[in-house]
Amino acid sequence: MVYIQRRGNGYLETVDEFETMDEAKKMLGEYRLSDPSAEYYTSSRPCKGWNSDANPAQ
Repeated sequence: MVYIQRRGNGYLETVDEFETMDEAKKMLGEYRLSDPSAEYYTSSRPCKGWNSDANPAQ
């Protein structure tokens, strides 16, 4: 999995996940374009709490 992280306003959060780096890179550009006030980058690990937020039943 590849994750897109957002850093801005004193916070760090995982905003999306993808199966491949190609998919993530395409969306990374979209995130950067839509919110230039924050830094977006790819990561091999999500932020703490990403799994529990995405899958509360687990």
